[in-house]
Parts: sequence; structure tokens; C-alpha cells
Amino acid sequence: MNENRKKINYTKFIIYSSILFIVTFLLNVNTLSNKFVFDDEGLIQKNRFIIEGTTIKEIFSTNYRYGANNPDDGLYRPLVMLSFVLNAKKLNPQPFHFFNIVLNALNSSLLFLLIFFLTGNYVIGFFTALFFSFHPIHTEAVANISGRPELMCALFLFLSWISLEKPGKCFLSNIIGSILLFLALLSKETAVMFPFMVIACDVALHRRLHDKYMIQKYIFLIITVIFYIIIRWLVLGDTMTGNVPKFYNNPIAFSPFQERIGTAMVVLLRYMVLLLFPLKLSSDYSYNTLPIYDSFWHFIPLTAFFLCIISFSLAFYFRKRNPLYLLALIFFFIPYSIVSNIFFPIGTIMGERLMYLPSAGFALMLGLFSKYLFDKWRYSVYIITICLLLAYSVQTISRNRDWYDDYTLTKADLKTSQSSVKLLYNMGYQTAIKGQYQISEKYFRKSLEIYPDFVESITGIGKLLYNQKEYDESLSYYARAKKVEPDNPQIIFDYTAVLIKMGQFDKAELELQNSIKQIPYSPLLFRGMGNLMYSRENYETSISNYEKALQLGGNKLILINNIAGAYYSTGKIESAYKYIRMAESLGIQLNPELLRTIKTAYDIH
Repeated sequence: MNENRKKINYTKFIIYSSILFIVTFLLNVNTLSNKFVFDDEGLIQKNRFIIEGTTIKEIFSTNYRYGANNPDDGLYRPLVMLSFVLNAKKLNPQPFHFFNIVLNALNSSLLFLLIFFLTGNYVIGFFTALFFSFHPIHTEAVANISGRPELMCALFLFLSWISLEKPGKCFLSNIIGSILLFLALLSKETAVMFPFMVIACDVALHRRLHDKYMIQKYIFLIITVIFYIIIRWLVLGDTMTGNVPKFYNNPIAFSPFQERIGTAMVVLLRYMVLLLFPLKLSSDYSYNTLPIYDSFWHFIPLTAFFLCIISFSLAFYFRKRNPLYLLALIFFFIPYSIVSNIFFPIGTIMGERLMYLPSAGFALMLGLFSKYLFDKWRYSVYIITICLLLAYSVQTISRNRDWYDDYTLTKADLKTSQSSVKLLYNMGYQTAIKGQYQISEKYFRKSLEIYPDFVESITGIGKLLYNQKEYDESLSYYARAKKVEPDNPQIIFDYTAVLIKMGQFDKAELELQNSIKQIPYSPLLFRGMGNLMYSRENYETSISNYEKALQLGGNKLILINNIAGAYYSTGKIESAYKYIRMAESLGIQLNPELLRTIKTAYDIH
């Protein structure tokens, strides 16, 4: 195997990798016409880093969603955010989708090269990369722009491992591999498991672990992870271990240990079924989508556990004859372990995007079986592989169309997850946009029948009632939402907006004052106070609150419009015009009527 690895046929490699890149690109090219979907709204469309511009220093010194007005986000993915900023051009989704497609295609070619270096076999590498390229479970990571952390993390991990495995390994290979690992860590936290993957694979392949190069490699990789953890702590502080997930996103995060482990094993089995038969894919597996098991001692959790035991037992038994089956399990289980909810809870109970990197292990297992059959029944393998890839490609292309926009995706996923509270809310939200208020309310209420404290649906009904000028009922729903999440600035902002509309200024002011004391860094609350003072015609105080919100990173489009209007109302035309100039320099469009009025007044003045 070592000898084969040294003899690289570069012509064959270029041909195989080019084929993989082209077919993978073409398989996902229909996502180019897709729009922004779900998380893209907050992460990209309403992110001030992208709308207004930012600096590399700000990107690398703040959390992943800082530009989306989330100062307490527990994620640190500056390289992904930098890629979003570089993609942004008039918020056109096409460059974002194109970048995702290219990343995925590159990953297929790189996986081929990596498996070749590890196995010394072109056929295994090519089959593995083919199955990886065509698998429909990747659609969430590729068609969803917000799935980019998976793609970038895998890209840099594959490159890092290739650097460590390429012929002529030396000190420089370890340096380059460590740098690439650091880039993977800056893309997604899953990369912290990479040193364990490398060590485990070296053990499986019967390598001399005490060799000078090996020891040096491990030290470099571990130091890189430690260095990343220090950087992460310096940037994120108390939130470096991540935030507590919301109950409806991951109900087992709040479960007793046995309940969490039992359900986590069921989720693992669900992933295995989706990898084998990717027929019923979904963008959401939140509350009420998956059954919760109160103990590990049930048939399905035990089935998942024994399947894992049998798989590893067989791989260990045959490791001397062929260690590559063990290698495939390492590829799957080590990166999966960090998102499994078994060792610690994460932000979601399940997500198909989380299978992007682990699925390389599944693809390798298929590649090994294909090679075994290829040596015996070559033409039969060709037929079976073509049929499987055709089935995969049909499902992938079809699923990519589902990701066209929020409405098409929600409509498609409700067919497979009819009792998902989030999907019901999403459909309520989408039908409200279309002006179908009665249908929208039915979806919101159905969601609340399943989970009465689901804040999004509570505020969804509140907004519907507000739009229909039923302010008393609207206020009661916002008050209900406030009881569930008393520290949510958006809910407080909406609640006080209804109070202002009803003329209950004193009550709104007291609410905002108390909330600002508790959450002094929220630009939304200061904007709410600015709106209140503007309604009271207290323009000076209104301006000071708007400017405070602006200072805290609030929405510049709204705030500059409001400040300019408030200054005009006070008669300070020069100050109002200053903010017009600021808006022009930032590329922000002011309200045309306000802009015309202020410019006319400035010219006369």
C-alpha cells in the first residue's frame, strides 16, 4: 500500500478529479436560481456586516452572528462570515449559491485524492468520491447558503489531511497541515475532532506511531487545536462553550441522561437509514418531529447500539486482512460524535447538514464494497453503481428545487414532517406574507396546539392581529410571548410598539426603561425608546436614543432614516442633511419623500 501511494499517475488523477468536479458541479447547478432561505435572512440579508460593510478585524474579533444583532451568539466562524461578505453584491443570492456549488465540487475531488493517499487505490478513491458527490443528504449543506460552514470545514480538513499524507512527507507538510486545520476550525467547530481522526486512522493502518514524523504531526495538530480554543475564548468569553439551545430546537438538551442517550441513539439510526435510503429528507427535525425515548432500554435505541457494536467488531476482526473498513467507521463516527448529543447537547436534535463530513465514511464503506465486487463482477458493479447514482441524482436535483425559497421548502417538508412546530410556523409566516391571513392563523394555532409556548407562533398571531388593527388582542399575544421569553428584545420591541399604537405611552416607557436596565446593549430597545419619544414629539430625546442604537450596531437603514426625520422635525436642517450625506456614503437609500423634503429645505436654508 505504501509503495502504491508513491507511484502517482498524474494523468489519471487529473482525469478522475476533473470528472468528479464537473459531475458534482452539474448535479447542483440548478441551485443557482434559488433564493435566500430561512437562516439566510438573519445571517446574510439583515446582517450589517454585509449590508453596510465591515473590516477583517471586526469579523475576526466578534461572534458568527454579531453583525445580525446577536452579541451573545456562541459560535465563532469568522472565515465563513468573511466569505459571505466577499460574496455580497447587491444581496444577489446567485454568487452565494455559486460559491457553495464550487466548494462542494472541490470537496469531491479532494476526497478522491485523500482516499487514494490513504488506500493507495484509485478505484476505491473514485467510487468513494462518486458516492459522496451524488448523495442527496448533502442538499441541505449545498443548496442552503447557511450550510456553508460544513463545506468550508470539510474543504480545509481534506486539504490538511492530504498535506499530511502526500508522498515526500516532511516538517513543512506538518506546518501546512496545521495551518489548514486552523482554517477549518475558523470555519466550524467540528474540526476539533480532526487530530483524533488522524491518530485513529494511523492506528487502523498499523503505522509506527512513535516515528519522529508521526509524533511531530500529532504535536502540531494538538497545539493548533489548543491555540484555536484560546482564540475562541478570548473572542467569545463566557459563551465559548455555546449557548443553551431552545427547547423546541433540541428537546433532549433538557432531558435526563438516559432519555438523552436513548433518543440520541434513535437519531443515529435515523441518520443511518437516511444514508441508505435518502427518500424523506427534511430541513427540520425540531420538537415533535422525532419520538423521545425515556430510556436507553428500548428496542430502537438498543438496535442502533448493537449495530454500532457489530460494525466495529467486524471491522476489528478483519483489520489485519483489510483495515480500510475500520477506516470508514473512523471517518463516520469521530466527526459525528461531536454533533451526536451523546456526550453533550448541541443546538439541534438532528440536521442533515451535520452529515456532510461523516457521510464521507459512509461513502468510503460503499467504495470498499464496490471495489470488492469490482474485482469479481466488474460489469455488474458498473450497472449497480450507475443505477444507484441515477437514483441519487434524481433525488438530489429534485431536492435542490425544494430549496428554491422558504415557501417551496416548507410546503415540501410538511409532507414528511406534518407535526413539526417550526414548519407549521414557517407555513403560517409564508401565507401571511401572501396576505392569506386566515390560513396563516390556522397554521400558527396548529403549531401552538402542539407546543403552547412556541414564541414564534404566539408573536405570529400577535402580528396578524396588529395588521388587522385588533390591537387589544394583539397586545395580549405579545404579553403572552413576553411571559415565555421575558428577556427577548424583539418581543419587548413589538409589545411596546403595540402600546405606542394604542397611545399607552407611559406604560410603554416604563417597560422600555426596565428592559434597557436589564439588557443595556440591545440596539432594538433603544430604537423602541426612540420611536416612543418620536410619537410624543420629544424629538431631541428620540434622536439620542436612535444614535445610541446606531452606536450599538442597530439597523443603519432604519435608524439613519429616523434620525434624519427627527432632526428635520426639530428644524435642525443642517444636522438632518448631515445624515443624508452619511447615508449616501454608506450606500443607504433614504425614504424618497423624506430625502426630497430635507434637500429642498437645505437648499432654501
